[in-house]
Amino acid sequence: MLIAIAGCDGAGKSTLVRNLAAELALQGRDVEIVDKWDIFRAADYPECEFLKDDREQLTRCVAAMDGIARALFIFWMISLTLKRIGEAPSDKTYLLDGYWMKHAAAEIL
Repeated sequence: MLIAIAGCDGAGKSTLVRNLAAELALQGRDVEIVDKWDIFRAADYPECEFLKDDREQLTRCVAAMDGIARALFIFWMISLTLKRIGEAPSDKTYLLDGYWMKHAAAEIL
């Protein structure tokens, strides 16, 4: 199962995702929270090793990008994490924290 939580910055998406994951786990579900920043886990995303594990610097660089470049970079990050889900067992519940919908809407605005 795939559940995507969307909303604007500061709306409480991450808090909701964490609480939902805890509740689903209590019910015996196999749950994983998926975030675009997971790409810093080198064991799971070796193709992202060039990012050098500095999320703060990457966040600043992405914010400074032109809108189209920023959107494409963020969608690339998201595509990597979604690809990994597509290769995983289907009986797992995946919670997506603020995924592509949020970023698409922000770039359109």
